[in-house]
Amino acid sequence: MMETFKYPGCFLLMATGMCIAFPYLFKFKSLNRVNNIPLPLISLNHNRSNATIQTTVTGRHFVCYRCEGRLGNQLFQYASIYGIAMMNNLSIMTHKSCVTTKYFRIRNSTLAHDGSACSSFKVLSEKMPRVFNESYFTLPKTINIFLVGYLQSWKYFQNVKDSLLEQLRFIEPIEKRARDEIDALKSNYINVIGASPTIIGIHVRMGDIFEDPRYHQIGMEFAPPGYIRKAMGYYMANYSNLLFIVCSDSIINVKVTIDSFKLNVTIQYIEGKREPIDDLAILSHCQHVIQTVGTFGWWAAYLSGGTSVYYKFPGRQGSVAEKRYNSYDYFYPRWTGLDSK
Repeated sequence: MMETFKYPGCFLLMATGMCIAFPYLFKFKSLNRVNNIPLPLISLNHNRSNATIQTTVTGRHFVCYRCEGRLGNQLFQYASIYGIAMMNNLSIMTHKSCVTTKYFRIRNSTLAHDGSACSSFKVLSEKMPRVFNESYFTLPKTINIFLVGYLQSWKYFQNVKDSLLEQLRFIEPIEKRARDEIDALKSNYINVIGASPTIIGIHVRMGDIFEDPRYHQIGMEFAPPGYIRKAMGYYMANYSNLLFIVCSDSIINVKVTIDSFKLNVTIQYIEGKREPIDDLAILSHCQHVIQTVGTFGWWAAYLSGGTSVYYKFPGRQGSVAEKRYNSYDYFYPRWTGLDSK
């Protein structure tokens, strides 16, 4: 019988084993030819015509996108559009309200004052949000493109990983807050334990994932508590001097659940009212990350640069949720999938 939570909310963790990395090594080897120099940052007057827009940046045409969803979704959209633009030698046009331009050191987007700047572009809409579409790497070079979708595949930006990570550095106030918090927790651990810790971040998203019935209707599966315990046990078996740092939008319930495991390990819960971007910055400073359902945890793991684990069964068998993604396209090859048994 599947375990259930004592408190509202469940967990879902995601990643991919090394065994799936090899089929794609050769496919992406040829992508290294891309010039990774960031495109210029320009402020665009939204009243300009399409004819003027298409020659704004050294003769390049544009690929435009609409910022949809919250932080994790928008990070996928920007990262994928960036990879696609570089492969096609296109400039990027984005809305000024996108959170990527607010929180990160983005220097290669053309900022539109409002959505009208892309209204005359040719629209291409993705069919499946977590399925890689290789045809986006060969877009027309003579027209402007409005690419609509969530674009949630690491394959879109693997070819520009280094320059992308350079841009996805947090602005200084956010970076400093996260660095100070991590340094304080690390210092306290050293004072108490007498050794430098291996820091494992855990992100637990509950909130809308648990409360919105639409997730249940499409077959979204939540990892049982046993998975969380197994994920923590995975790191306990492979690393020493562990310090787990837990971030969540429902930290009180998460604390009760994890404390009930009675693990002989140091756990620090990040409590108090805070912005999601601060949790993401803290998790990105961890050496490894345990993910939960959704793109927020995905990006915490990706930005940390370490190992990560995920729950192997995010969608009920045969459900819409299962059919909406290809695990090889969505989960990063360096990550490891676990079950709850």
